[in-house]
Amino acid sequence: SVATADLLQKSIIANPTVTHGWAIVRDFANMFIVLGFVVIGIATILRIRTYEAQKILLPLILVALLINFSLLICGIIIDATNITMNYFTQISGPAGITEPIKDSIFPPEKMRELNALRDYNYISGAFAISLASGIASMIFFIYAVLLLFRYVALMLLVILSPLAFVYYVFPVTQPIFIKWWQQ
Repeated sequence: SVATADLLQKSIIANPTVTHGWAIVRDFANMFIVLGFVVIGIATILRIRTYEAQKILLPLILVALLINFSLLICGIIIDATNITMNYFTQISGPAGITEPIKDSIFPPEKMRELNALRDYNYISGAFAISLASGIASMIFFIYAVLLLFRYVALMLLVILSPLAFVYYVFPVTQPIFIKWWQQ
């Protein structure tokens, strides 16, 4: 079921593992927000320019709101990509993505040639068909593994999203947010 469109229909944010893990990370992120207010207060008292209240207070308040909606934000982005991917898999017809691959490996003119050779060279034709089927099987296996890895990676990125939003606020941790966003 990994290589079918069924995986694209399942919402990552509805996965119990994701919602539970996200809730734990969200609570830690909220603790970091409180620590952020403390850091801003101390930096303002000590007149440290990069952490003064005028620069960081508004982004910290906005991030405090975004943290609690990060599951929804990630879900919208992921579902939009799944809708696009689902559109392209459905547009290829009832055979899905396998029909164009089968036609490229076994074009009708080659099938006629293989049928003509069936009487004369059955073993080499069977070998060619077996080899092409083996290659197609490996391609589909790799496709399934990549989709599975994508699903697991997206689950981890959604779970870590509250911390990523907190990392956006402070100049020292912004590269971590940028790396998360690129993933």
